[in-house]
Amino acid sequence: MLHLLGFPADRTDLFSLLLSTLNDNDEVVLLDEGLQWAADKTAMAALLGLGRIAVHQLGDTLQVDGVNMVTATDLVILSEQHPACSSWYP
Repeated sequence: MLHLLGFPADRTDLFSLLLSTLNDNDEVVLLDEGLQWAADKTAMAALLGLGRIAVHQLGDTLQVDGVNMVTATDLVILSEQHPACSSWYP
């Protein structure tokens, strides 16, 4: 499943819920206000520490080890590769 994380970094409740729903081969894309999570080292360690998912970010606002930069075109390709998508917005 593709997860679009678009909520701000102060929504730790949603982040915990997201972590609990991730499965093997899921992919997470940080976008919009969700890009704030890239600066949160603890959250990124939790997300990347799952080891079974891929993490991407739309744009290049902050380079984080283990997070792939994607373009809008890449996002469309990712959405075509996953039969289901979940948008995480408040």
